[in-house]
Amino acid sequence: MLTIQRRGNRTIFEAISKLFYQGALKHHETVINSRLSFDIKAEGWLKEALDSTKPLTWVQTDKGFMEWCKIKKGRIEGASGANTAEAAAAIKVYDAALLSGIPSSNMAIITTYRAQANLVRETIKELKKSEEPIVASLYHHRRGQEPNEDYEPEEPEDLLDLRLAETVDSYQGREKELIIYSVTTHYEHKALLDYRRTNVAFTRARSKLIIISSLQSTVKLPWLKYLKQIARPIVIKEDVLQPELDIVAKTHARICRR
Repeated sequence: MLTIQRRGNRTIFEAISKLFYQGALKHHETVINSRLSFDIKAEGWLKEALDSTKPLTWVQTDKGFMEWCKIKKGRIEGASGANTAEAAAAIKVYDAALLSGIPSSNMAIITTYRAQANLVRETIKELKKSEEPIVASLYHHRRGQEPNEDYEPEEPEDLLDLRLAETVDSYQGREKELIIYSVTTHYEHKALLDYRRTNVAFTRARSKLIIISSLQSTVKLPWLKYLKQIARPIVIKEDVLQPELDIVAKTHARICRR
């Protein structure tokens, strides 16, 4: 095991070290204070979320919930989860980051489920953003299975490749300065019980990690509970997600077949 990390900010990786590596992970001096340099062009909760002096931020939505829907890839159809409130929040953060001067090549949106990644990507296309983000999901859809069935997902590192995610961006790194992670599910679904996914998703962030969550409980998820405790907390209500939330809802109705 490598004991010195050269990926990113000490605040993010110190948490990862305590959670997954028994505190053995050390931080190279060239990355311990990694920080985004930009002028925030946003107000309110978005300004708080993008604050570069707070490398780890937890944005909690008050009414978000996940819905199961059917998605199709080629001839294979499966069930996957999507959360319109979290999708709207992720899009608003991404847009504010773009307007503040962070290039799309320096950030990525990661979601737990493929349906959520599809929802974010398609909504951004609807909004006709000039720069589309890298959007990746930690779990592929379930091949012909219902949401409550067990299955063995692929290895995390094989699944999450930020070089090849569906995007116009040609950046070749597997890490980004800013990672926006949508937990997606509002309850402790079994997909979140695989702590390796959390590790993979969060260690993509070099300077800033923004977690967007509608989780109502983290009792079974000690790693997420800990991150929530040490992160800068921001609680948002549904009304601050307009007008993106209306557009996300329309996109959801179009692409998510129940």
